[in-house]
Amino acid sequence: MNFDIQGSDLLPSLAGTSFAVGPETGTTLTDQTPVAFDRLAARTLDGAPDAAARRTALERVAAEFRPLVADPVVGAEAHLRLGDLELRLGQPDQAAADFRQADAAASGDPFVSYLARLFLAWTDAQAGRVAEAERGYRSALQAVPRARSATTLLSALLVMNGRLEDAEQATAAFLASPERPADDPWRQYPRGDFRAYLALLTQLHEAMKK
Repeated sequence: MNFDIQGSDLLPSLAGTSFAVGPETGTTLTDQTPVAFDRLAARTLDGAPDAAARRTALERVAAEFRPLVADPVVGAEAHLRLGDLELRLGQPDQAAADFRQADAAASGDPFVSYLARLFLAWTDAQAGRVAEAERGYRSALQAVPRARSATTLLSALLVMNGRLEDAEQATAAFLASPERPADDPWRQYPRGDFRAYLALLTQLHEAMKK
């Protein structure tokens, strides 16, 4: 089943994303990594007939997902994804707090740090906090240099505020190196953080042999 997200209430790059939704594999989130978020969100939002039903579904997802923030392994990413939910629910201040907590708990993980800073900067930009948004996008680029999403959003912010030369410099830094830029974590975010997939699959295989 495919679930297509549309709507201006989402982070800009998320609108129009198609999620592949497979069969449910668990009844609780306490023993799941945050990749379960998108499956749960898709299951609860799919078929929501109106805005009120959609909000109820989002609140139900948040309630089931919130306990993961205390998990020592996936808590940082849980804060990240909970902040995404709170943005959809029209709670930007709480979302910003979760993005900050995600970055603080990331322990140097560039995947989470980059996205937390990117999402916080976008939240600041939507609130008209231009200087904070610029600092946030540049901070995201420190976590993942030459990342496409942060470069694009930073350049757009600068252009919209009449700083064409600064915008040109931001894009020039992206284009200057002949090396292919690192994969943007945003491209992976909608489907979950699968960097540990091979290790987890190996553990499962070993357990099955016992």
